[in-house]
Amino acid sequence: MFARTRMKRSSRLIAAMVILAGIGACEPAGPKTVPVKGTVTLEGGDVSLLAGHHVEGVLEGNPSVLASGVIQKDGVFALESLLEGKVRKGAMPGKYKARIVISDDVDDNGKRLPRPPLSKSFLRAETSGLSFEVSETSPDVQLALTARAK
Repeated sequence: MFARTRMKRSSRLIAAMVILAGIGACEPAGPKTVPVKGTVTLEGGDVSLLAGHHVEGVLEGNPSVLASGVIQKDGVFALESLLEGKVRKGAMPGKYKARIVISDDVDDNGKRLPRPPLSKSFLRAETSGLSFEVSETSPDVQLALTARAK
C-alpha cells in the first residue's frame, strides 16, 4: 500500500511538471514580437497594382532586424520577421524605416508581376519617407504612397 501511495504521488508530480513545462513552451523563444497589420494606399493610382510586392521595415539602430509583409490587392499586409533563423509573425518593438520591395514572383499565368507605378525613392528606406512604430499599443500601420507621374 505504501508503494502505491508513493507511486501515485510520483505520477502526480511528473504530471504537474509536464503541464508546467508545456505552459512555459507556449511562448516562443527569442526576441519578443508584436503582431503588426497595416494598409498601403496609393494616391493617384490603383493600390491593387502593388499586390504581390512587399513592405519592408528596417529597425532603426539595428539594420539587421527586418520585418516584411506581402501587400494584398486591397493594400493590406501583415508583417513577419526572421529572427534567430526562424520566421515569426509580427515585428520587434521599435521605430522602423520602411520601403517597398518589388517582387520577382510571377502571377498565376506565369507572367512576372508588373512594376508598380512608384517613384524609385519608395524603393529605399533612406529615401522613401515611410516609417512606422511597433509597440504593444500601436495602431495598425498606415503607409501613404503616391503614384509616379506618367
